[in-house]
Amino acid sequence: MEEQERAYVLAVSGKESVEVGAVPRPVKAVLAGGPAEGWTRASAGAGAKGPRWYDWCGLPVAAPPAPHWCRWLLVRRRVEDPTALTAFLVFAPASTTLLEAVRTAGMRWAIAISLEAAQGEVGLDQYAVRSWTG
Repeated sequence: MEEQERAYVLAVSGKESVEVGAVPRPVKAVLAGGPAEGWTRASAGAGAKGPRWYDWCGLPVAAPPAPHWCRWLLVRRRVEDPTALTAFLVFAPASTTLLEAVRTAGMRWAIAISLEAAQGEVGLDQYAVRSWTG
């Protein structure tokens, strides 16, 4: 996607590695050394019980090969449990703000709910392909 200059926000596991400088490091290690300050409280969008509020920050990772683009780690921290961190790898134009990345990361819930509803409506949740003809 980066070669085609397609922006993305991708949730990543703590076991994945990202390049910090020129050194690959596990996301878990990057999060452990994350900032104590510089968090921004923002909503990731509307949920069933109202806005989903989290604290967010961005951590730099290796620069992408594309000029005028940036790559960074978007970190989400639960308000009620500051030790619960989730990371997203962001590749976006250099002008992208933290709040734009937060809004994009929050879209995944709406997409997942829509896909779940669509599967139920057309019966895809009951369908398992067991043969080529099926």
